[in-house]
Amino acid sequence: VNGYFLNGHLVLWPPVEQVLKNPQYADYKVVFTGHSLGGALAALAAARTAKQGLRPGEKITMYTYGEPRVGDAQFATNFDSMIKDSYRVVFRRDIVPHLPACAKDKTWFGDGETSRPCDINILNKPYHHSTEIWYPDSMEPGSHYIECTGEPRGEDFTCSDKLKFYYDQSNSYIWDHRHYFTVRVPEYGKTGCDVAQPEGKPGLFENV
Repeated sequence: VNGYFLNGHLVLWPPVEQVLKNPQYADYKVVFTGHSLGGALAALAAARTAKQGLRPGEKITMYTYGEPRVGDAQFATNFDSMIKDSYRVVFRRDIVPHLPACAKDKTWFGDGETSRPCDINILNKPYHHSTEIWYPDSMEPGSHYIECTGEPRGEDFTCSDKLKFYYDQSNSYIWDHRHYFTVRVPEYGKTGCDVAQPEGKPGLFENV
């Protein structure tokens, strides 16, 4: 597991564990969610909840948005075996889900228009758990999305993993990371989720 994400998890876990152990909520299902770093922390909390037996896997659901790679292929395999109801939403060319970089399959040769697939067989390198939900164009209501269940598992090469990223387009990748379902995260949250202010309060980050 990535050390930075793990340190954050260890700081935040005690009050979460306290709630999960409260007999008052023993029969409740649990939904973990988060954006960006929050997505990584949600994944670690969901995995630990299942691993410690605080909830059975069928009572755990996870939705993350722009989640980076949390652990390696072994972590991903263990996560997928414990938690089936897990969805990593990725918007268009959001670059954060492609960080930290996975180990690429060096035996694969394409047409130069796409990246290379991640190699699940290389140990101790970043690798995603399942299941990516990719919105390749827009996140307006009714927009087309793809449930990415192909190969390699967790890193379906027919979805966002096939994208190549270029330095001179980095601003657009960051824009995609900061905008999910037509609102700017987290500035939208700071308004109390005011639908009249999807970009947050006027004057904040106007040029980003």
